[in-house]
Amino acid sequence: MHFDIIELLGGVLPPFYFFVGKRCTGAYSEILSAMYGISDRLRKTLAEIRLSSQQVNMGAEQVAAGAQTISQSATEQFASVKELTANLEEIVKQVNTTAANAQNATQLSQHTSQSLAESNEQMQQSKDVEAKINDISNACDQQTASAEQISRGLSEIRLVVESSS
Repeated sequence: MHFDIIELLGGVLPPFYFFVGKRCTGAYSEILSAMYGISDRLRKTLAEIRLSSQQVNMGAEQVAAGAQTISQSATEQFASVKELTANLEEIVKQVNTTAANAQNATQLSQHTSQSLAESNEQMQQSKDVEAKINDISNACDQQTASAEQISRGLSEIRLVVESSS
């Protein structure tokens, strides 16, 4: 009887299964049955923790991929703004040329008006991209908060598991 309990306690370590060849009677039988139940629940809990950990890891990889996409989009946005600035500087030069060359004033003002409309369209597109970047950033913040909650939950489970041991 005493041998069964010692063997059971030795079996609590991974891989969380064991075989007892002898039968216990009396109070030892109840203790052995309770130990089997604890071992089974501990095995299931650790399996759930492992699964949750894998899911958190996958979520972190998705967040990292999203951050990379945001970074790339921001770089592209910077290039667009730089190009837009260059376009606006060109428009200023064209306006000065128009003042000096009154003969071509009508033709140059039409060209400037068209370039300005394109610039406004690009500016609106830039604002739309900026709004999307803000939305993605907010979603990343929410995912980070969720990951932190899961991490705190895993820490609490680990403490419970360690205190059970």
